[in-house]
Amino acid sequence: MDFVYKFMHKINYMHILTRWLMAAFILFLSSCQRTENKYMAFENIFYISDFPKIFNLDEGEKLELGIMGVQSLCVKDTILMVSTLDDTGYWSFFRLPDYDCVGKFLAKGRGGNEVLGSPRVAWQSFFRQGNELYSAIYNFYSGDLLEMNVSKTLKDSVLAVSKAAISLPKNLFALVRIDSSSYFCREVNAAHTKQTRYILRNGEKDIPEYFEVLNEAAVDAGEDVNILGCYYGYNSERKIMAEASMDMNIINLYSIDNGPFNMTLCYGDRVPSVCSVQDVSPRKKRTEYCNIVAYENFFAALYYGETAENIHEGKAGRQQIQFFSWDGNPLATVILDKPVNSFDIDFREKRLYTLNYETEEIYQYDFGETLAFLLPGNFHLSGN
Repeated sequence: MDFVYKFMHKINYMHILTRWLMAAFILFLSSCQRTENKYMAFENIFYISDFPKIFNLDEGEKLELGIMGVQSLCVKDTILMVSTLDDTGYWSFFRLPDYDCVGKFLAKGRGGNEVLGSPRVAWQSFFRQGNELYSAIYNFYSGDLLEMNVSKTLKDSVLAVSKAAISLPKNLFALVRIDSSSYFCREVNAAHTKQTRYILRNGEKDIPEYFEVLNEAAVDAGEDVNILGCYYGYNSERKIMAEASMDMNIINLYSIDNGPFNMTLCYGDRVPSVCSVQDVSPRKKRTEYCNIVAYENFFAALYYGETAENIHEGKAGRQQIQFFSWDGNPLATVILDKPVNSFDIDFREKRLYTLNYETEEIYQYDFGETLAFLLPGNFHLSGN
């Protein structure tokens, strides 16, 4: 009986070992398959470990603008624009440097000059026709595109807006106006595993070959497709797009006119695969880039690089705004004294504005020293 027991025990052990080895082999094969086309990056990768100059921001001035439910901000010419949750006028406008309120516009509704939700002002495209400033405002829910004449609206104190004669898909993850007939779009696929970049030219989709490299990045079925999410900044003069990944420590730069320029900036020594990001537990999930703003001579990306656990428990480090030239060179980084979600620069008054929509606080900082380093003697060259 003792012999039988030992024999059966050996058989059970071998059975368990065989099943374990088979499971490990299947997992290995799955891992091999998952790593294929799972990097949202170009072959040309520039690794960044530090910046030539570091600035620390302290002693900002909190602004009391009398608005609630703030969502994002931007600065255009001499106007500070703030998007809010006030459905009687989602966008509030303040003239700089005295913060005089010059109106609020874009009410909630289904009319031709209304929107169904608050469009974040920092995510919209701004352009000029002659001397007048316009904003192209995408309606996520309907696919409509409104063109707001900002200059005329503020001059007449009456909303000047019209619907653009273009058919756009609903629920785009990104829309950037290239010109009057061309738009950069980013759309999730039917399986909710990929986000496809393309240029919509005169109503026709155009997918440049180098877009395909990024478009092939995919999450597994059932995973969160927002892992592939990015913030966008576009330089219309250089025709270069900068996209900063929300969940990965990378920024992709590329031409949008079929030009040869494309590269990936990696803050650190490793580009993560999509698989490695989706396999992290929610508490260990990292928030990498939080925003990006394009300027004439450089772009600025808001970096966090912290886990959800650290952020929730108040253990996170300080955010930084990283500045890069449009050919991908790191210029400087600015360490912030408090968490923010949105930011922009007033080049005329040499001020930095930041917004935190969780605390509903807006701060302004003296930014003269940083701008003197970034644009020595030429502040006006990069005005917005």
